[in-house]
Amino acid sequence: MTTMEPCHRNYEEALEALNECILANGHCVREARPARSLEYLSALGISETQLKKLNVIHVAGSKGKGSTCAVTENVLRHLGFKTGFLR
Repeated sequence: MTTMEPCHRNYEEALEALNECILANGHCVREARPARSLEYLSALGISETQLKKLNVIHVAGSKGKGSTCAVTENVLRHLGFKTGFLR
């Protein structure tokens, strides 16, 4: 039977170790994301040149996207712009 050796880390060291794992993985994900996105766009028949001509507002985050998009859409429509916001 294998026994686990006790861990003598304090709370701050444990948090630091966990954050290092998150940051390291995030770096890998960020590197892969653009290439994968270009593959998907290519499969849809959309070139990078066409994509760069689009006027896009990208809203990200864990909270407030709906209200942020609603306010932005309202302002843009009031100014005469067309939007792709789903109501």
